[in-house]
Amino acid sequence: RLVCKSVWIFFMSSSSFWLRHHETQNNNRFGQKNLPHTADIVIIGGGFTGISCGYWLNKLHHSKNDNVILLESRSNISEGASGRNGGHYWPTFQIPTESQMKEHGWQGLGRGYEFESENWRLIHEFFEEHSIDPEFSCEFYKTGGLNVALTESEVKLFQETTSSLKKECPDLIKGLPFQLWDEHTCSKALNLNQKTTSSFNSDSDSSLSIKGGIFMPNIAQVNPAKLTEIIASKACELGLKIFTNTTANQMVERLFTPQKIMLSKLKKPSFMRMEHGLLN
Repeated sequence: RLVCKSVWIFFMSSSSFWLRHHETQNNNRFGQKNLPHTADIVIIGGGFTGISCGYWLNKLHHSKNDNVILLESRSNISEGASGRNGGHYWPTFQIPTESQMKEHGWQGLGRGYEFESENWRLIHEFFEEHSIDPEFSCEFYKTGGLNVALTESEVKLFQETTSSLKKECPDLIKGLPFQLWDEHTCSKALNLNQKTTSSFNSDSDSSLSIKGGIFMPNIAQVNPAKLTEIIASKACELGLKIFTNTTANQMVERLFTPQKIMLSKLKKPSFMRMEHGLLN
């Protein structure tokens, strides 16, 4: 009971690492004060998806002069999950399961990769259009990433999956480059020698070692709170109105009857799809 209680207290008192340590607390400046009685479109949630949704709605339909507002229940944008992650932009290479193949097939898997590569393209177009230095503004560093195979059977799965993707849906994966690496290339890139490899396997099956991998160049590290703040700033310039400390219930209580309610979903993909990443 004591352990559970202490964990619960820690959870309740926690705050976003990125907001707490990277001087982005001032993003509450986006908060409007007077909640209107009408709006054309309402977006619920001020994280990556909600802010990106607001940016694209105003960018693509700016000439229509739609009144687009965004509601965030917390005091800052990106204070929820978008500000509580490892900060990895990682378009994940996945080995499909049997159930995934049955439900989606190679074309479905390829469309997932196409969606992720479109996100990569859009975020760089955003930086270029607004003359933003990604490294300086939001610590966006392109690092590349490596998925390693520890057994020969995993190497075979990597080879079969990449071969099938190139054969079945080449157009869908052309924007998401990846390279098959052998054992020597992986070890050299990771600066592993025989002693390091032995230590790596000391607590596991001695037959395991890095047998190969898939390298993906379009992987980056980013400060998610700063990125969300930058997108929000440009969205507000286009007309988005952000209301922090405001819930959807408050909207209902004011008899708020917009023509459409957007639950942070949009055909145009949001900028980021954050995975747990290596640090988590």
